[in-house]
Amino acid sequence: MPRHIRAVLSKKCKENLGRDVLEWPAKSPDLNPNEYLWNLLGDCVRSRSSQPTTLKKLEEALQEEWKTVSLNVCEKYCLTLHKRVKAVIRNKGGHIPY
Repeated sequence: MPRHIRAVLSKKCKENLGRDVLEWPAKSPDLNPNEYLWNLLGDCVRSRSSQPTTLKKLEEALQEEWKTVSLNVCEKYCLTLHKRVKAVIRNKGGHIPY
């Protein structure tokens, strides 16, 4: 089933259950701090002298790099969320330069 159909069905299901559904811009990774952390991890793995050649080695490398990410880095991404939300609203849900 296509992703957009699943999203519509999920939204309708939540509404039918009486859950509040927030309006959210489609495809807005700008608002997700995890996207920044994944990019950071990817950069860390790519900067290694020895690149992982198997899925298992990639998993191990990601776990090793994750241990080196400080709480301050995670906080930085989370604490800038309000700025990113304002920028997305200004751009009517479009891409923002973060």
